[in-house]
Amino acid sequence: MAIIDAEQCGEVGLKDTNAKLQDLKAALQQAKEDLARLLKEYQELMNVKLALDIEIATYRTLLEGLRDAANPPGELRFLCNSDATRN
Repeated sequence: MAIIDAEQCGEVGLKDTNAKLQDLKAALQQAKEDLARLLKEYQELMNVKLALDIEIATYRTLLEGLRDAANPPGELRFLCNSDATRN
């Protein structure tokens, strides 16, 4: 009788352990899927950031070009006082 009880107890323990193992495998699989999704989202965000960085650099270059065109080197700019021009 003790042997049968021990076998039954062992079988129950084995079933419990196998159920826990399956739960852990499912949790691991879910974690892997979540990680893959997060990595994909991160990559998409990095692509957007790169595109925005390029756009910012382009606008910065355009603005610098406009500023340089408005103030060419070597050109003197004189400011006139309206009172001084009347005399």
